[in-house]
Amino acid sequence: MPADVAYFHGYYRQERPAVSGKNYEFLNVRGTGHYVGTVLNVIQAQVGWFGEGDDFFYVDGAKKPQIYGTGTEDYVNEAWGLRVSYGPWSGTPVAEGERVGARLTGYRWHVPDPVPFTKSLWAGIEHAGWTYNQDGSLRSGSEERPDYFSSTAFWYQKSVNEDLLEPPYGESRLPLGNAQQIAVEDWLTEVTAEKGKASVQREVDWGKDLLFFDAEGQGSRINVPLDIQEEGRYEIVARIAQAPDYGDYYALLDGKPTNVDNRQAATSEIPSTGPEVFHNYLPEIYVAVDRPLGWLDLEKGRHTLSFVCVGRDGRSSGYNLGINDVVLERIHSAVAAAPQPPPPSALQTGGILFRGRPLSAYVQQLRHTSGTNRAEVIRAIGAFGEDAGLAVKAVGEAFVDPDPHVRAAGAWALSQIGASGASAIPVLEKALVDMNPRVRSLSAVALRSMGPKAVDAVPALVQALSDPAAYVRAPAADAIGSVGPAAKDAVKPLSERLLTTGEQVYVLRSIAAALGNIGPDATGALPALDQALKMHRVTYTAQEAILKIKKEPVPAWF
Repeated sequence: MPADVAYFHGYYRQERPAVSGKNYEFLNVRGTGHYVGTVLNVIQAQVGWFGEGDDFFYVDGAKKPQIYGTGTEDYVNEAWGLRVSYGPWSGTPVAEGERVGARLTGYRWHVPDPVPFTKSLWAGIEHAGWTYNQDGSLRSGSEERPDYFSSTAFWYQKSVNEDLLEPPYGESRLPLGNAQQIAVEDWLTEVTAEKGKASVQREVDWGKDLLFFDAEGQGSRINVPLDIQEEGRYEIVARIAQAPDYGDYYALLDGKPTNVDNRQAATSEIPSTGPEVFHNYLPEIYVAVDRPLGWLDLEKGRHTLSFVCVGRDGRSSGYNLGINDVVLERIHSAVAAAPQPPPPSALQTGGILFRGRPLSAYVQQLRHTSGTNRAEVIRAIGAFGEDAGLAVKAVGEAFVDPDPHVRAAGAWALSQIGASGASAIPVLEKALVDMNPRVRSLSAVALRSMGPKAVDAVPALVQALSDPAAYVRAPAADAIGSVGPAAKDAVKPLSERLLTTGEQVYVLRSIAAALGNIGPDATGALPALDQALKMHRVTYTAQEAILKIKKEPVPAWF
């Protein structure tokens, strides 16, 4: 590539909540290039309008912003609030209102109006809006707010930027940094209903299961148990389906309305009264829409989440309700400090680098790092991919760490290193029975990346086909398939698993694909694959597997 070519960059960052006394930062970068876009996400920690913040762009070290915006909604080319909209250069695909937990996603592409810079660029926005007193009265029409901000900045820059911090990883990128997904259909025996009947619907809209409420009409109510393991403050999000025969509902927790807006009406702020009503009619089935129910202080023990029907859309043919699952997120008051960048002396040029540092620097850092911080260093080693082969031993030592985040980081790193990390296969075999399901899953993924070199791990992978977690069973099958014909001893257990009643569709597809990749030596699996042809959303994978086993041409679909 020419030395002065501009590379396209994207960078994600977040603040939960936005740091008091400082403007929220989209990007702070040195170099030469031009800024071309922003995606901004906000989760409201308070009621009321959050978007009085102005956007700022400081170019080439300027003391004052050369671009000084007039409000958050103006930045995404809206006015007087935000509503769902889509445009070629700007829009707001998510705008849930002004209650606690309401979410916004807006975008602005600066393609028609790029922001050029030759030395540096700082871009960001204020986090300010309307604030209220405890009694709901207005305190200020423009005051700093502690809402949760995240964003992705897009820009072109000459050469590859190596200065920015590594973005948050994994679950730390979730809206509140954690989430417990509760499959409410599993609680059917403890669900109660009034003026209707509860049941479970399987494989609805791409394999999703629903707790279904066949409601008689207005006043129908379904009560779902919700167990809280530890006292604290939580956000509850109900993931509700939409369909042609669904009704309108509001939610109660322990008999009390959720997420009530207690603001007093003001000139341009007229809050809704009572609990939020969820309108669930849609001409076709869709699973599912996230319905935030608020941030609530909950005691340890059992609670009851209820949904009450208030009517239906005039186009709906029924009053029913379908609940995909409930997400419980713990709200922590403390925010982890951002990791510090490497000192300038550690930054180098030449050779293979990640964030301005060579592999040897990360291996050395790992020797002197303890606790959960080791996970970040190990993932950085994994970012070198197959070029990290010399660090495989250091990564393998992570699997004896008591912290599951560190062990999971080791498995992920090996999945990126791939076949160059084959010396760690015995370590990964043992990790397939780790106490932590994420470690087991990522270990299977790592073995998959090693292809035929993982042949000695096939017996352990066969055992993993019976793992309690579906997201372990699927990559275990994938890893067997990546071994190819040498995995022929796995044909019988794969065939048996393919016919297991109640198995997840995505696991069945991985199993069928694995049998196909084994090839003609999997002839004994043909009867099971013939039965799989009748399985919903497994048909095409099974057809392809049969053709591979019979050594017949496989149609190319793209």
